[in-house]
Amino acid sequence: MGNSTRKRKSRWGLFLPVTLFALLVAAYTAYWVIARNVLNENVDTWVATERAGGAVVEFSSKKMSGYPFLFELTIDDPVYQPNSVERWEGKRMIASMQPWNWNHIIVRSPGTNRVTDASGIRHTVDLDDKAAGSVSWDETGIRRAGLMIHDAPALVDGAAMQLKEFSVNLSPRPESRDDLMVAVQWNQIELQEAPLFAPWLGTEIGPSRFVGEVRGFFPALRVSGANTRSLANTLIRQDAELEVAQFLIDWGPLDLGLQLDAAFTGGKANGKVGVRLENTDDLRSALQTEGAYDLPTQAALSVIESGSKDGKFFTLPIKENGVYVMGQRVVELPIAGH
Repeated sequence: MGNSTRKRKSRWGLFLPVTLFALLVAAYTAYWVIARNVLNENVDTWVATERAGGAVVEFSSKKMSGYPFLFELTIDDPVYQPNSVERWEGKRMIASMQPWNWNHIIVRSPGTNRVTDASGIRHTVDLDDKAAGSVSWDETGIRRAGLMIHDAPALVDGAAMQLKEFSVNLSPRPESRDDLMVAVQWNQIELQEAPLFAPWLGTEIGPSRFVGEVRGFFPALRVSGANTRSLANTLIRQDAELEVAQFLIDWGPLDLGLQLDAAFTGGKANGKVGVRLENTDDLRSALQTEGAYDLPTQAALSVIESGSKDGKFFTLPIKENGVYVMGQRVVELPIAGH
């Protein structure tokens, strides 16, 4: 009698973990299916809302898959154009979200991506499966957006180029969500042709980095209707501020560092800019070969070089869109809309 009882308990001990596991799988599957349906409904609602607001939202097919570890929305032949804003067209868009994290999306769009701006000019970039963008958010709004491109040909304003290890990261400043923090870097950009304004620079832009902040960005974005063509003018009209903590660019013989702190008042920029030059021997040689090493250029290089030793920046004032050296207005900033 005692032995029979022990055997029954032993069998139940084997069945219990299997039963619990089956129940957990069933519960999780039910959760995944219900959540998938909710997400599908949210996508349909978003599409209807955008179309009602005048946006163009088109696609040939869409499906939600990814069980068990993802919610993966796949859209074929997507087209998106908010009202009066640039038009984007892709071959396929894949948006992925983990079932246990509803605050983070990873987006891929392999193939040719085409953006047509307000003037009708088309810009394209051909992305592989490794290229991805991501967006994360919390109850206050978007926390971070990023894009990583490993190796991709692109056509921007009619200029062909090859992007290698190119990344962009954007986020609101935690202390002030009206301000946008920007970080851009790349390992290499290969241009099809050297720039006409300075052919001595060549066609290869080496490792470079930009870190900056636009204060008052999001209010201006809303006023401009997210139209990139009018955004810059809106920022100027609304007295935004621009800070460049670090801009390092290695372009042929040019090894340049910049810092900037400027504010717009009445459509005019005022502030200061810091300039640093390294490896100036290569730069001088290139300018001499090009026949562009005149006396003003020699003087400017000598002044900047002497003021940027030991990694320091030579600081120049900005007054009403002009950069001054020793009281002389030497550069006019290309400020649009003033």
